[in-house]
Amino acid sequence: MASEGKRTFQRGISAAETTALAHHAGLTPAVGTAGLTLPGVSHVVLVKREM
Repeated sequence: MASEGKRTFQRGISAAETTALAHHAGLTPAVGTAGLTLPGVSHVVLVKREM
């Protein structure tokens, strides 16, 4: 739970879900970036799409 007082929680999302959401915001994954190698963690480096 993220905040017991507010009764909220956090959940992890996959890199694929992050990328799909990013596309809606006009972002795309950066090319040639190194990924973190942490177990159970996903991340995506995002950049503005070129017009």
